[in-house]
Formats: sequence, structure tokens, C-alpha cells
Amino acid sequence: MFVAVYRWKLKPGMEEQFRQGWSRTTMLAREQCGSLGSALFRAQDGSWVAIARWPERDARTRCFERGPLDPEAARSMDEAVLERFATLELESVEDLWVLAPPAGSLSP
Repeated sequence: MFVAVYRWKLKPGMEEQFRQGWSRTTMLAREQCGSLGSALFRAQDGSWVAIARWPERDARTRCFERGPLDPEAARSMDEAVLERFATLELESVEDLWVLAPPAGSLSP
């Protein structure tokens, strides 16, 4: 498995716009490119982090060579970004992740 870790600082008040563009792009990458999905996080320092999983690096490369999967979603995300950090690319050595249970299914 190949993983790409992205990190951004967003413009104040544009977080929801970014999240919607990110969600749209992630779903299209799953449907059209074989992505294994992505998760979006907010870090303690206020930056936003996405961890995207791919079956292999080449699958991601082929997908990105096509250009934006949804130009409007890409524009929406870009418009919300104040600062973009270098992408961290990781090759899986050992994968012990499990699928998370559906939200609300865990008892307190």
C-alpha cells in the first residue's frame, strides 16, 4: 500500500469550503481511480492533514496525471488554502489498521 500525507493551513472561515472540495475529490478518486479513500484531520496547531491510501504509488500517479477530477472542487480547495506543506509519501511496510465501526455504533 502507498500513503500520501497532505498538510495545509487554511484561510479563516473557509474550512467548510475546503472540506466540501476535499470530500468531493476523495469520493471521485475512490470511484474513478481506485483510491482506498482518505481521512481529514485538524491538527493541534490548527493545520489540516489528510491521509490518503492507495493500493500502489502508480495508481495515484495515473490518477493525478488525468488532471483535476472535479475542477470546481479543486478550485474551491485551492481558494481556501493559505499555506501548503510538502506531501509526505509513504510505502507500507506493515499494515495493522482496521476499519472503523460506523459512527454512533460504539456504546459509551
